[in-house]
Amino acid sequence: MTDRVGDLKKTWKKLTESLSRFYLSKRLPWYIIGLGIFFRLYQYLCNRSLWRDEAKLALMILDSRLSDFLGPVSKPPPPGFLIVEKVNTILLGNSEYALRLFPLVSGIIALFAFYYVIKRLLDKRIVPVALILFCCTYSLIYFSTELKQYSSDVAAALVLYSLAFHLYERKFDLIGTLLIALVGAVLIWFSHPSVFILGGIGLTLMVSSLLRKEWKAFFRVTAASLVWLASFAAIYFLILRHLTSNELLQSYWSKQHFAPLVPASISDFKWYVDSLIEIFGNKYLMNLAYPVLWAVVSLVGCISLIFKKREGFFLLITPIFLTLIASSLHKYPFSERLLLFITPAVVIFLSVGLWEIVGAKKGKPITTVIANFVGVLLIGLLFFSSFFVGNDYFFKPITREEIKPVLVYIKEHQREGDIVYIYYGARDQFLYYAKRYEFDISRYYTDTMIRENPPLYAFKYRIVLGHKRVWILFSHVYNEKKRAEVEQLYLNLVKSRGREIDFHEEIGSFVYLFEFSNRGK
Repeated sequence: MTDRVGDLKKTWKKLTESLSRFYLSKRLPWYIIGLGIFFRLYQYLCNRSLWRDEAKLALMILDSRLSDFLGPVSKPPPPGFLIVEKVNTILLGNSEYALRLFPLVSGIIALFAFYYVIKRLLDKRIVPVALILFCCTYSLIYFSTELKQYSSDVAAALVLYSLAFHLYERKFDLIGTLLIALVGAVLIWFSHPSVFILGGIGLTLMVSSLLRKEWKAFFRVTAASLVWLASFAAIYFLILRHLTSNELLQSYWSKQHFAPLVPASISDFKWYVDSLIEIFGNKYLMNLAYPVLWAVVSLVGCISLIFKKREGFFLLITPIFLTLIASSLHKYPFSERLLLFITPAVVIFLSVGLWEIVGAKKGKPITTVIANFVGVLLIGLLFFSSFFVGNDYFFKPITREEIKPVLVYIKEHQREGDIVYIYYGARDQFLYYAKRYEFDISRYYTDTMIRENPPLYAFKYRIVLGHKRVWILFSHVYNEKKRAEVEQLYLNLVKSRGREIDFHEEIGSFVYLFEFSNRGK
């Protein structure tokens, strides 16, 4: 019996040693990166339908010339992003694959750049935790396969962080300075929030150089910052000033998404607390259950970095403060997907905080065991809550507004003489897919939304009654309130004069077929 117990102990020791070697090996990070690439490629190849905002942007890209993106435009995406998208459609066609290729490539670049950063900033024991959290975060996978600029925002931020660490390691040599100066100046045209990243890099490295009295480093960083400032001034006066004064965008984000300029009340301070906690709970950011818990853990990580990697901490935290300043001036909303570029910093803070708890040592063995147990429990809770509770994006395609199968259904069941009436939220999707599914553009009608409270719709009721069979197509009906609006403002009115004879629904999109026997009466 004693021999058997001894053998079991030896086997367990060998197993734990093997697992420890594998955990700390150079191979594991590449396996994790490969897993992250797989998740992004899988969602890309699933080829979900463009949802309303994607379709609207796609139509603008397809209908514009390259030169149009170097002047004032009504859409927020930066000119560099739009130019790459336009070139992709010229070279590869107008499919969803061509339109989403740049976000996909950006998402994959971000994986490698994140690994480069954390190798230089974190203890090697923390690297696998941070990397797997970054690779598997829902928002980073989703936006790597959406026709939006947010994936390239993350990639731009991480490329700039990588160059900052590279410059620091090379003792601010001339080549490193020229590289970060030029790349930073270019990336400003590809990513609006890269301005905050560059501001954080410039301020941190200049202050660090001053404190250390490293004058050559200070002057070189200052020179690079002036190059960035010149590039920002050019894009601001050419493009950004028109966006920041756009009344529609200002009203869309509304006051609650802008920080109080000077916190003067409890509600103002509460806004800051709630907004920072929301980073952890929002679906399009960290998407974690129990956001208050993870905010506290991240605070532990911040404190640890202040003592162990102070310059790295300020490189990561300063852009967040600059974003809050811009938000307080109503220049940049501090909300949702517009903050995706700070997720690498949040992942690092969270990972460091977790590891500090896991590795806590209080002197007494029992205290150490309890601290380690709590830390391991937190890591298990983090991965379970973020990857397996309510999120099955590892096992099936992410879907949002699946209009393609609805259009196929209409085409298969349409009769000669039928018309298609389109709810405003489905208009851009229909126009994007109309040619592919051979719809007659002359036989469709649509309405518009008037942004009031409540919103009004220009429903062409008389046109609907003037035809015997009418398909009424809906998409972008994204919650129960919108569904109730549709029922009240469209369907109840139509049902009072016609007969519903067919209905087909997919995720986020649906269509009714009505027949009218007394047309126009």
